[in-house]
Amino acid sequence: DPTTSRAYYGELAGKPVVYEMSISTSTNFYLNILAPDIPSAQTDFIATLRDDLGMTKIELGTQQPWERWYEEFAGDFYLKGPETELLLAPGNYTITIANPTNTGKYVVAPGRAEVFTLAGTPHNLQQIFETKTRFFGKPWFSIFEGIVGKTLLGFSVTVIALCLYVIYRLMRPRQA
Repeated sequence: DPTTSRAYYGELAGKPVVYEMSISTSTNFYLNILAPDIPSAQTDFIATLRDDLGMTKIELGTQQPWERWYEEFAGDFYLKGPETELLLAPGNYTITIANPTNTGKYVVAPGRAEVFTLAGTPHNLQQIFETKTRFFGKPWFSIFEGIVGKTLLGFSVTVIALCLYVIYRLMRPRQA
C-alpha cells in the first residue's frame, strides 16, 4: 500500500539503490528522504521517482536545507531532507537513491498514513532494536527510548512487579 508510512533504512555502498513499487489505483503518493543524525551523516542524497517508461516524475535533491527532526515513536533524531506529495497514476515505479559518492546511510520514507496493529508489535519491536543497534550504533537498552520503548518498559516493569507479588503471596507463611 503506497499510502501507508514505511521507512526503508539503507547504506549506499558504491552504487545507487533502486526500490520498485506497483500502484493499482491513482494515489496521492508521499515521499521523503532522511539521514540518521549521527556524526558521519550525509545530506547529499537524491531520490528520483520514475515511471515504468523511465520518465522522471520527481527528483528530490539537496536544494533545501535538511533540518533536525525527532521521531517520537522510536525516539531517534534524523536529518529530514526534501519531501513531496504527488498524484501517481496506476503503474510500476522505481525510486532510486544516490549521491555523488554513492556512500552513506539514508532512510527513504514513502507513504503518510501511520498504521500499527497489535499483531505487528513483535516485528516492530525487533525492527526498532535492529535500527537502533545496527543503523544508529546505539546500545541495546536504547530500545526503551521513545513512545514505543517507554510503553514496553512500563509494561515489562508492571509484569515483573505482578510476578514478584504473586511469588511473595505464594511463599508467605499462612496464619491460622
